[in-house]
Amino acid sequence: EYTPGKEAGSNNVVFINEANQVLSLTDTQFTVELQRSNTSGDLTVPLEVLKCADVLSCPTSVTFASGSATATVTVNVSNDAEAFKEYGLSLRIPEDYTNSYLVQEGTPMLNITVLKEDYKPWGVLDYHHDFFADWNFDVEVEYSEYMDLYRMDIYTPGYRFWFKMDDAGKITICDNTGAKYTGATPVGFTYSDNGMVSATWVSTSFTGYDADEDAYFIPFKWTVSAGSFGTNYDWFTIKSKY
Repeated sequence: EYTPGKEAGSNNVVFINEANQVLSLTDTQFTVELQRSNTSGDLTVPLEVLKCADVLSCPTSVTFASGSATATVTVNVSNDAEAFKEYGLSLRIPEDYTNSYLVQEGTPMLNITVLKEDYKPWGVLDYHHDFFADWNFDVEVEYSEYMDLYRMDIYTPGYRFWFKMDDAGKITICDNTGAKYTGATPVGFTYSDNGMVSATWVSTSFTGYDADEDAYFIPFKWTVSAGSFGTNYDWFTIKSKY
């Protein structure tokens, strides 16, 4: 039998930031912000906890002060939380305190992950990419001491590469766990009707610092769904270190 949902209340409470939480290794808590449409009087709203990892202490209610349109709740993170491991958190506002049918910026359900990491700005590369076009641009690099791993968005923000580098300047392309990676990595731009372009590290070719050129070299094989464009070297110098 069909059971209709509860009528929306007059308060229309929503979560107004559904961003995943990336914390430092020493952080022990973070806050989540909520908003309501009716600011008359105090209001305490129950929160339904759908998922709460063992290392998290999740709130079961939020209280708005009289006249206030926003309120925050705190999620505590145990010291048992492992570095570089994602933990899930899902909270829901009961139907009679929100309006799930209204198109708005906020959301009646919060679904996020919590991650502890120690990446910090490391430096800026003067980066050269010559295969598709004569590109020369700055690339910011971050470093994790815990993982002994570098990461950078070379071509497009959000499309990330990870690498290790030894004292001699030898570079190994990795995945986000620090393991050697020779698979295809999307780079964030498309070519004609062939879809996303991907770069694959050619691990059998020289990768790293060349003293004669005073530069670092990375060979990539460039592919789309229709096939390969071939292999070409990207190269960079270290412009500055933080």
